[in-house]
Amino acid sequence: MKIVYYTCSTGPEDGFVPSIKEQLPENLEAFYLHDGHIDVEQDKGWSYINLQDVSGCPATSFPLRQRFGKMLPHLFFPDADYTIYLDQKYYLHRSFFETLLNLIKENPSKHFLVPKHPDNRTFFEELLFPFTTGMFSYEYTREVANRFHQAGANPENFISTLACLLVRKNSPEIIEANTRWYDLTKGLYGEGPLRDQLTLPYSGVPLSLVENYLEIQQETGTLLYYPTTSRHCGQPDIDKKSDLLNELKSLWCRVS
Repeated sequence: MKIVYYTCSTGPEDGFVPSIKEQLPENLEAFYLHDGHIDVEQDKGWSYINLQDVSGCPATSFPLRQRFGKMLPHLFFPDADYTIYLDQKYYLHRSFFETLLNLIKENPSKHFLVPKHPDNRTFFEELLFPFTTGMFSYEYTREVANRFHQAGANPENFISTLACLLVRKNSPEIIEANTRWYDLTKGLYGEGPLRDQLTLPYSGVPLSLVENYLEIQQETGTLLYYPTTSRHCGQPDIDKKSDLLNELKSLWCRVS
């Protein structure tokens, strides 16, 4: 069975590329997807794929380009049986990889494993999170909410996940689900800032939640420097949070 581990970073402030050659178990290949990272060097344990060389890769949006790599592993690893994706912000211990390999072996019927969010956020809490961190502006949050409402997203059907870790079988069903997730994300956010945790539950993806993610997270090791400056719109106006929440909820209360 071929299992591929990969991560993906895009944009001018995409951190650095850590060496993982000592942590990687045998028979597990590691790939780093990027768009011209200045820290791409040999002898770090990675094989590299430049997304700008891949047909269909978004040309101008760094967030969407990152999701192109993150969400569509079948384009890069068509011969893999499983893929393991993790956001590029951890210094990984060998035990992390071993834990996930065991997770695959112990769950052969679960083809799309994603961690359950420990905070179990509601749809509105997840929608407000990027506003409170300055990633979404007040106006953009309202715009995104309207797009979700027009697309028919039901807040009661929201599933709170941590999409920083994805363990997926490379099957036709999951390939179709990956494509739906990417298409929905692209359709709702365009080339703007995005939160793929919001689109995942509405993509028709057959999710299997990993309940013990906090234990797995402890296996991942030290959090790396993970720059977010380019993802932020500025300081959020927290005083408007309550008014914004009420406005968002009112969208789903209006009679059509």
